[in-house]
Amino acid sequence: MNQRKKIKICFRVDSSNFIGIGHVKRCINIALSFQEAGFEPFFLTKNFKQNNYADIIKAGFEKINIDSEIRKDINLKNEKNWLCCNWQEDASKTYKELKNLDCSIIFIDHYGIPKRWESYLKKKGISLITLDDIGRDHESDILIDYSFWKSKKFFNNISNETLILFGRNFIPLDRNFLNFKFKRKNFKKPNILISTGGFDNENLTSKIIKSLNNRNIKTINKVIIIVNKNIKKTIEKALNLSKFKYEVHYSPDALGKFYSETDVCIGSSGVSALERVYFQIPQLIFLKANNQLQTATNLELKNMALVEKSLDYKKVKSSIDKFLKTAELEMMHKNTIDFFNLDGTLNITKKICNKLQINNV
Repeated sequence: MNQRKKIKICFRVDSSNFIGIGHVKRCINIALSFQEAGFEPFFLTKNFKQNNYADIIKAGFEKINIDSEIRKDINLKNEKNWLCCNWQEDASKTYKELKNLDCSIIFIDHYGIPKRWESYLKKKGISLITLDDIGRDHESDILIDYSFWKSKKFFNNISNETLILFGRNFIPLDRNFLNFKFKRKNFKKPNILISTGGFDNENLTSKIIKSLNNRNIKTINKVIIIVNKNIKKTIEKALNLSKFKYEVHYSPDALGKFYSETDVCIGSSGVSALERVYFQIPQLIFLKANNQLQTATNLELKNMALVEKSLDYKKVKSSIDKFLKTAELEMMHKNTIDFFNLDGTLNITKKICNKLQINNV
């Protein structure tokens, strides 16, 4: 019997010290689900410095570099500029790669890709799937927005022809988390996880370490620190005077093991904040980017997290002192129980196959 030809699906996503690593992480989770369903995923990326593209290769996927100009004279704090080139150049070079590889489906996870970019590829006959949790305009065939607080009315500006997959049933968490158990929480003497994102440009980890040093060490069992290997010397210097028991993990491949050992977390928002909710971990979230505001704010409204917008040391210290109160932590923990599950990537894959009328997977 002849084996059916696998359908290719392209993931257009970037990573850098200003974009972060979460976009690549969630795309890998979804790509693995598509691979299990019989697709052949591959990734198109721009060659920014300080990225987590190695994770794509480790997951077994092909990564192709888009060779285009990278402008340096733009405001990188504004996610609209994250392509670092004009959208026409990026769109045309993306289409060229798709055509060369005989691929007609693209999955976009990029805050710098505008509606005009999507329109350009749609007119070329490409099927477009966009993942976007910050509420921008789109011209995709399928839009995925896992924001758990949104209702249908949030998408009134999106075409009726677009299939909208929204809500917590479409959060693309790592299904390997199934291999780890939830820790029985101890809030009187907790294991504290410090996780401030893929890149700590604000030196937030060191501020947190300093703040914890000022606390009574009898109230802390252990501190687990996840940090990028690029700032190893900075972290070692901050830990020189440490009074508490700690372990440091530099750029680990996966976080499931550490979540399963954690009682509370002090860190940043993004995909990792949702992972911590799955593991029923109360968290103090420091906002490092405007595009993380909605997620963090709504986690706080659900009383699953405490949010601090200032990264000033005094604010860091006072918010940690406020956060580590047993009664508050117990309540946050209860609110996280069974709030998220790991079916998001499977739900996404099934809905996309149905929409695109793909029946041979």
